[in-house]
Amino acid sequence: MPNKRKTILAISDLHCGHRSGLTPPEYWTEIDDKWCVVREQCWNWFTETLKEVGPVDITILAGDAIDGTGAKSGGTELIITDRLKQAKMAIKCLEAIETKTLVMVRGTGYHTGNAEDFEDYIAEKIGAKHIGDHDWYEVNGVIIDAKHHLSATSIPYGDATPLLKEKIWNDVWHKYDEQPDADILIRGHVHSYCAVSKMVSGKMKLSMSLPALQGMGSKFGSRSCQKHVDFGFIVITVEPNGSYSWKPYLAVLPAQKAQTLKL
Repeated sequence: MPNKRKTILAISDLHCGHRSGLTPPEYWTEIDDKWCVVREQCWNWFTETLKEVGPVDITILAGDAIDGTGAKSGGTELIITDRLKQAKMAIKCLEAIETKTLVMVRGTGYHTGNAEDFEDYIAEKIGAKHIGDHDWYEVNGVIIDAKHHLSATSIPYGDATPLLKEKIWNDVWHKYDEQPDADILIRGHVHSYCAVSKMVSGKMKLSMSLPALQGMGSKFGSRSCQKHVDFGFIVITVEPNGSYSWKPYLAVLPAQKAQTLKL
């Protein structure tokens, strides 16, 4: 049977339960604070843009579906502290996606459980085809390398370096015949979009970090970080012959714009 064009939705870092995490409407009333508008704008952009994209063949969730206990800030950034309830929120988010197949890789233990893996619960309840720590998928002959964690950089011209490092390590493992040779490398964790593509032996190789589906709103990010936060997702189209293209969908959320304080 000949291959068919496949569309892949790549998403990451929902951080359900956080005040600026992706939050379905039935949870908007959990707490009434200044973040309500952020949650509403995030959700509305997410669902409206999914309608624009339409049904997809495959969805890849690259980790941190829930925010966890928020121990470092005493839970003060959470609208929901119960991680099972956070997991149910994440399931509601995933149910908004019209997809034939869902695969997942686990996120950071701080968020999703060190002693236990709450994302396993999500995968079981939503009917994911597979969940792993570091996986490779084959779509029309294209090998996709998916993992959550990626090193971050604080310099605006350095986003490509951690991605290239990941791909070079994949090349090393492949030379030992212990990993597939990835055509597309996907990472989450850093909450910003970057894509690096290069032709190698006549074949395009792509490495990318995914935008987050959590808006700005963490104390750590506000007080300690400078890097721009991207909210959105990526759609990858793989043709029957193995060629592919990708399109970032990135939001501009009015409630997230910094305002001057008039004195």
